[in-house]
Amino acid sequence: MKKEQRTIEERLEAIKNFYNKLDDVLGMLPDVIPDEMIERVKKAIFDDADLKRIMDGIESNRPPRFMLVGRTGVGKSSLINAICGLYVAKVSDAKIGTTDIEKYTCMDGDRVLMEIFDSRGIAEPVALKNEDSDSEETVLESAEEVLKKEMLNFMPDAILFVLICDRIAINKEDIEYVKNLRREYWKKAGVEVPVIVVMTRADAMRPFQNETSDKYSKQKLENIQDVVKMMEECCAEQHFEISDIIPVSAWIDWGCSNKEIENMTPSEFKNMTMKTDARWNIEKLINCLEENMDVDASMGLMMAAGLNKAVERVAMKFVKVFAGIAAAVAAMPILVADIAVLTILQAILVVIIGYLAGEDISIESAKKFLANLLGVGLGANVFKLTARQLSKLIPVAGSAINAGVAYSGTYSIGVMSVQYFIYGTPMGKLQKSFKESTKKSTKQSPAETA
Repeated sequence: MKKEQRTIEERLEAIKNFYNKLDDVLGMLPDVIPDEMIERVKKAIFDDADLKRIMDGIESNRPPRFMLVGRTGVGKSSLINAICGLYVAKVSDAKIGTTDIEKYTCMDGDRVLMEIFDSRGIAEPVALKNEDSDSEETVLESAEEVLKKEMLNFMPDAILFVLICDRIAINKEDIEYVKNLRREYWKKAGVEVPVIVVMTRADAMRPFQNETSDKYSKQKLENIQDVVKMMEECCAEQHFEISDIIPVSAWIDWGCSNKEIENMTPSEFKNMTMKTDARWNIEKLINCLEENMDVDASMGLMMAAGLNKAVERVAMKFVKVFAGIAAAVAAMPILVADIAVLTILQAILVVIIGYLAGEDISIESAKKFLANLLGVGLGANVFKLTARQLSKLIPVAGSAINAGVAYSGTYSIGVMSVQYFIYGTPMGKLQKSFKESTKKSTKQSPAETA
């Protein structure tokens, strides 16, 4: 099967199978390393909590469920589209987009990416037929009561408390409203559902500027941060613990009206693309959700993006984990053998990223990739060649590797692997930048550095 035809599920399955055979892979370590040290390396890998979390997520991932709560007109529907990167909800500047409690399912073909529960505005009454009576009379039930019932049926992985990025929009009553919702969740589930405050329309904060700008002015950022600080203080006053407060812009221009979209054929709708993408801080919001949800939903969220972006997100999780394991191994008293151990760890990381990219790659192929990346040729003993070249980049006395250097070197190798296997960056370009990148642990997106 060609790599571009492999689904994200098939790629993750390959990683799971490889992980189950890591004992055999670690058996390839040189004989110079004592058995006791090999066992300690295995323990460092198999007992790593973050790696276990990722592997558990691969095994049991599911589409995440989000609940959006906020007053009418704050841009909840637009936020849905911004998170999904797809047109999945009605958005209108002329009238209120969401007129009732609705659940949106974001699909990629037949695959469910995520479920989003969008409430009607806070404090608005809801007209309900009195089912205990034969009459046609309706009774008014508060939006809060309706929302509580629906929330407990839906059981979201996270609540997004949405309000406009403006001082006037901050309302203590709304905070109390969301506190009550979370309290009801606790009564049923016995856990506190994470709440993330999302402040929309950050692009409308003064000073006004080109909406498509990917970098806000210093003054604009300061004004946005002032509002965030006010919200932090308000939450603190009401003893409302939240996961984060994230200002965002969810503005997307699809190049056509809502009416035109409604009249599109299925194929036209599927092929619809953004004319202008002025989203800002959405990636930060997604990262925050990933960090605060349970492992099943977190992995499902990572898989919800476009294929390349999804595999990059998962890949960078592995990069960070293996960089941490490399740092732990470097702190072990393995003496001259530490380079060989780090090289096998880095080869394992390269194999995982190759699988994520849809490549059929072996440990031997990964070792050759490392040798090419380091510019040491393809001799028979790749371990020794790699160790010799890598040692030139390590500014420490003796043979022991500093844990920080091991972390940054492994991190850089992971980033280079993502660029090469997922985004197709030429090896020559990677070789030129690798030596400099080993001096620091960059957290820039591989897509941006490619």
